[in-house]
Amino acid sequence: KFDAAEKLYLEAMKINEENSIKENSEFIALLNNMGYMYIKKGDLKKAEDMLKRVIKIYKKDAGLDVLNYALALDNLAEIYETKKLYFKSGVYYKKSLNVYLKLKDFNNPDVIISLVNRLSNVYLVQNRRNDLVSLLSNIIKYASKFLKPDHRVLSFLNKHFKKLPFSDTLSKNSFIVHNFLIIFTVFCLYI
Repeated sequence: KFDAAEKLYLEAMKINEENSIKENSEFIALLNNMGYMYIKKGDLKKAEDMLKRVIKIYKKDAGLDVLNYALALDNLAEIYETKKLYFKSGVYYKKSLNVYLKLKDFNNPDVIISLVNRLSNVYLVQNRRNDLVSLLSNIIKYASKFLKPDHRVLSFLNKHFKKLPFSDTLSKNSFIVHNFLIIFTVFCLYI
């Protein structure tokens, strides 16, 4: 299946390039889809090359499809996490999350939940307490935009946030972080 899909993608890419249609939203979507296909195929080098190309094109023309840009950042982060390059992975997950959160008409809480969970995991693996605390603090700020200050969900998030000790290790706190993320997930499903 992958070989047939790759052949079709490469053919579509060739047609785009022959017609000088290299830097539009459809071409970015094509590259993004090829990158994702290569991830699923297990060819992380080709996937990384495709996704970096998407990001490079987007940086030249920020008027292009922002959703495909965010998706490319997310997919690139996944590649780096697979390779256990957690710092790099965290950088790209964070960039992707920031793009999604700035989209006014984006209404897919599953994507936000997934990114927050994966970014939290990357921070936990690296024992990056300050970054994790910052992420969780931003989640509370995000939830505060939609909920009244005395809402149960917001109270629960604040309560668990305060339980994080001020030590340098997070391994003992993964249960607290996990509970925090579960409540955030529930919150996202109801906004």
